[in-house]
Amino acid sequence: MNRSVATLFTLGLMVSLVSPLPLAAEEAAPQPACPSTPVALPPDLASWQTPVSIGAAGAPAALAVAELKLGTAVTATMAPTPSVTYVHQPAKPGGSVSFGGMLSITIPADGTYRIALSNRSWIDLLEGDAVIDSIGHKPGPDCSGMRKTVDFPLKAGPHVIQLGAGDTPTVTVLVTKVP
Repeated sequence: MNRSVATLFTLGLMVSLVSPLPLAAEEAAPQPACPSTPVALPPDLASWQTPVSIGAAGAPAALAVAELKLGTAVTATMAPTPSVTYVHQPAKPGGSVSFGGMLSITIPADGTYRIALSNRSWIDLLEGDAVIDSIGHKPGPDCSGMRKTVDFPLKAGPHVIQLGAGDTPTVTVLVTKVP
């Protein structure tokens, strides 16, 4: 072995001995398993663990029977996307193998409200004919089953929650006021 190759080999060996684990190895570390019993949730999210079953509306005329109550979780049965007639064309309706639907809710007072979902459905929130832009997104509490939460600034009154591009035929939904 010539001298330059031996020097490079020695330097490489020394660097590998003092270097931390490669980033890929750290990222591949398994996450802790969730407990078999439900995790404790704060009081405003407690109904997540005992949702009420309802059918989502597949057309605007059916919104009256697809009503949510603030602070009460529901597991809503969605319809195949091609069969849903939305109030407003969703930003991401999904394709022929996705699920969607609509829910109605009456907001009691102006403020920021959070919608929690058990899947990755796209949320369009309507106030009349206007789509309300979200102001925050984050995952739900670890091991809770909440896939995502999305915050919206809402005015008091009726609203429509349009869910599109869902990957499951049911979705658990909970709307709460952000303190």
